[in-house]
Amino acid sequence: MLTSLRSKFALLFLTFIAVPAVLGVIGMGALQAVNDPATEIREVWLPKLRILAALNDHLSDFRLAEGDYMAAADEEERSTHAVTLARLGGEIAANIAEYRVSQPASNASKEAQAFKQFVTAWNTYREIATRLMTQAATLDRQTARQLYRTENQQAYWKASDLLDELTAADIEEAEASRDQAKSVYDDTSMRFIVIIVGVIGLAILAMAMVNRTISSPLIQLVGVLTRIPQRDFSAPVPHTGRRDEIGAIARAITVFREQAAELEETLRREHGLLTQQRNFITMASHEIRTPLTGIDGHARRLERQADHVAPAEIAERAGRIRAAVRRLTQVVESVTRAAQWDQDPAEVHLRPHALPSVLADIVQRAREENPQRAILLTCAPFPQPLRLDPALLDQAVTNLLGNALKYSDPSTTVSITARMDGDWALVEVEDQGIGIPEAEREQIRTRFFRASNARATVGSGVGLYIVDQIMAIHGGTMSIDSRLNEGTRVTLRLPLSSPISSPEGASL
Repeated sequence: MLTSLRSKFALLFLTFIAVPAVLGVIGMGALQAVNDPATEIREVWLPKLRILAALNDHLSDFRLAEGDYMAAADEEERSTHAVTLARLGGEIAANIAEYRVSQPASNASKEAQAFKQFVTAWNTYREIATRLMTQAATLDRQTARQLYRTENQQAYWKASDLLDELTAADIEEAEASRDQAKSVYDDTSMRFIVIIVGVIGLAILAMAMVNRTISSPLIQLVGVLTRIPQRDFSAPVPHTGRRDEIGAIARAITVFREQAAELEETLRREHGLLTQQRNFITMASHEIRTPLTGIDGHARRLERQADHVAPAEIAERAGRIRAAVRRLTQVVESVTRAAQWDQDPAEVHLRPHALPSVLADIVQRAREENPQRAILLTCAPFPQPLRLDPALLDQAVTNLLGNALKYSDPSTTVSITARMDGDWALVEVEDQGIGIPEAEREQIRTRFFRASNARATVGSGVGLYIVDQIMAIHGGTMSIDSRLNEGTRVTLRLPLSSPISSPEGASL
């Protein structure tokens, strides 16, 4: 159920009536507390400051007595100074005990913390002084002097500084009590002015509350609404948890924005499908028209010269026609394979296999099919087999190897490297070919997309898309590093031992 804004306004007006009355009672009650700060200064802070002054004198005298003890010429003189040190230490202890009596056990003020720190520093300093006297008494003068100038001196400085801080804290709190007394007097004498100012302040507060609870939330919700037509759905909708009319508006805007975002996502997917369709039509038109033109040309020539064509020429032209048919078949098979990957994920059979052996078979087959090309295989030793589907990995690496051979000069070398990188096995296929334009590298994994500098070479634009899917099935990734007109390196990352999740319907 909604909490109406009208009830909030009613509560606000009741507050207007109650606050002046409360302010009047507070003004009258302040008279009773007027003597408390002055009494505290007289009975608490002045005695504390007196104790601190004595502590400061005794601490300085203690340091001087230490110096005299160090400079003593004989045992008798040292004994005299030792008595002085003991007396001063006792007086300091008595001052600390007297100061502690005035400290409430539960006091957590700045002054109380400073006192605790000083006591700790004094105990540390006294302990070092005792050690110093022991070393001096055993005639270890060199060590005693070193201790006196370093650790002992630093402990004294620290204790002295903390005593200064404690004094400053006492003075600060005493001044606060003094200021409090003056404030009480001023507040009492000006109580009626305070009431008027309080009412004015209440009015200002009411305006601020109206702005914060009504005006500002409405402006924020309008801001969210204005961003929706700009297709910006990232800004969170505020105030959806409120149980009033503004909360209802915020929740309605949330529903509207979610529906608008879903519609935008649907339109984006439709646009992507249309783009893929256009890419496919463009690719298919080019890739199919070229071999068909060749087939038609060779067939026409054979038809015109049927009576006097030599068998060798017939064989040559038949070979060209078959090559064009193979090219058409490759395009059709690539398109069919891409459609199958979308509609029916490949059946996966993950078994332990030696990665070098799988790669060696792929490279051997590629060398037999491309005897004129240099294909270099480099495999680091792998301590254990990998869980993989050799047929799918064969398809992925063959696709990459085919691209490397197709888009690089026949005089260059295509290399395949397999190595380990932590918990991953890396397979890198690298060429020295035409590369991929930087602006198109993000789209190169998209189905049917072909780089602008690859249009003159036969291809369907689905190879890298399929490789990416195969890597996902194996729990791995594919990364591409390419430089235009310098070459491309595609890296496949396969997990060495991590669990592998297969797509729905796959068999493992």
